[in-house]
Amino acid sequence: MGNNLGMKMCEKEKIDFALEQWKRASFPEEREKALKEYSNLLYDLLCAKQEEWQKAIGGKKKKLEEEIEENIEEFNRYREKEDWAAEIDFRTKIFSGFLLKNAIFQRSHCEDANFSEAHCENTDFSKAYSDHANFSEAHCEGADFSKADCNGADFIGSHCVGAVFREAHCVGAVFSMARCNNTDFSKADCIGTDFSKADCNGADFTKAHCNGANFRGTSLTNVSLDETWLRFVDLYKSKMEGSTIHYAYFGHNRDSTFVCEDFHNRAEETVEKIKKILKKLELKTPKTKEERKELRWKIGTYTDIMNKIQRMCYVGKNDRKKVLSRFEQARDVYLNLKNTFKTNGYYEQSGEYFICEREMNRALLKNKWKSWKESCEESNKDEKNKNRHYWKCINNYLRDRIKWLIQTLLFKIGAYGEKPFWIAGWGFFIVLIYGFIYLISDSIINTINGVSLENWYDASYYLYFSIVTFTTLGYGDMSPNGGMRLVASSEALIGALMIAYFVVALARKVMR
Repeated sequence: MGNNLGMKMCEKEKIDFALEQWKRASFPEEREKALKEYSNLLYDLLCAKQEEWQKAIGGKKKKLEEEIEENIEEFNRYREKEDWAAEIDFRTKIFSGFLLKNAIFQRSHCEDANFSEAHCENTDFSKAYSDHANFSEAHCEGADFSKADCNGADFIGSHCVGAVFREAHCVGAVFSMARCNNTDFSKADCIGTDFSKADCNGADFTKAHCNGANFRGTSLTNVSLDETWLRFVDLYKSKMEGSTIHYAYFGHNRDSTFVCEDFHNRAEETVEKIKKILKKLELKTPKTKEERKELRWKIGTYTDIMNKIQRMCYVGKNDRKKVLSRFEQARDVYLNLKNTFKTNGYYEQSGEYFICEREMNRALLKNKWKSWKESCEESNKDEKNKNRHYWKCINNYLRDRIKWLIQTLLFKIGAYGEKPFWIAGWGFFIVLIYGFIYLISDSIINTINGVSLENWYDASYYLYFSIVTFTTLGYGDMSPNGGMRLVASSEALIGALMIAYFVVALARKVMR
């Protein structure tokens, strides 16, 4: 017993001496050398009795655990003695299976360190440098990683229940199959982080940057994704019951794979919830700024969900029947949402869901296509009515293609009549293109004197002729010559159709 106390006193004296040397060192080389010596002595302090504790059982294990806890308390006291938190060097050190409860690793350099299967409950890693560290299957319940650098760190299968990663840098980290219940990732950088098959129920990702993160098969029940960046995120087969995504940013429609197992049920529930909200609004019209803000928040909660799960239908393209049924489900949901908002006088939201509904119809047409080869194979099966069946298949194939092409044009030009100024913009663009064609062709003549417009100073006349042709006015002062007659006729036809489309779209907006 006396020998053990003597050894402990000797170790403490060494650590105290190393700490004093580090504080007194004036030159960078001396400070670095003293800090390294001090770090090694602290590491030895943490290593003491660890191997024996891992192998021991019963009462002996408990006794060794008490001794290790005393060493950790001593370690923490030394960390507190430091005038400012020293960046202790634990790079590449092995802590695998160690008991490190309540230890303070604040501001420590733990790059490439191995904490696998370690017991780090309530351990303080705040502002630590833990890039590429290994925490696989470690027990990090209640650990504090706030503002820590955990880029590329391995947390596979770790227990991070109640841990804090607030404002931490976890770019490229792997939390696959980890238990992250009630973990705080608010304002964390989780770009490209892998949370696949992890249990993140009750976690907080508020204002986190999760662009490119993988949540495939992740349990995200009652998770807060408010104001979170989720561009290029993969949420395929994730479970998000009770989660909130207020003002979350998903980027463009095709950027994210937002597919949940219970899509149809959740979508129908969303419709019912919106109906209830709107019924309440009929009884109480928002007057104050706070009430209007609450209204936008409530509607935004559900409309954001529906907007982001639009692309869920593209998963499993090889199974044609499954894909078509998904598109039909999505179309029905958007139809319900459109009618709900329209009935209650919210025409802007109704218009948005009208576009979504038409998009699902267009997607249905595209996925109904059968290749030319498939159509021929089907016709060969029926030998009696082979020719008849062949032409029927070809007719259906061409009909679906033409319908899809028409709907695509309607969407690209004016979003199915919901964006009249898109149509005006396209019209102006077409006028410029045709004007340029007339200019380079030199086939427009002045009908008054029969002279061709030969130089670039007459460019305004070509634009004038293009406008007159597009609007089908036809003053007769200028006319095309030769092959340009067909080109001018095509512009007149396009102009007539686009003006009609613009008038219908604008009238629809105004009449609301």
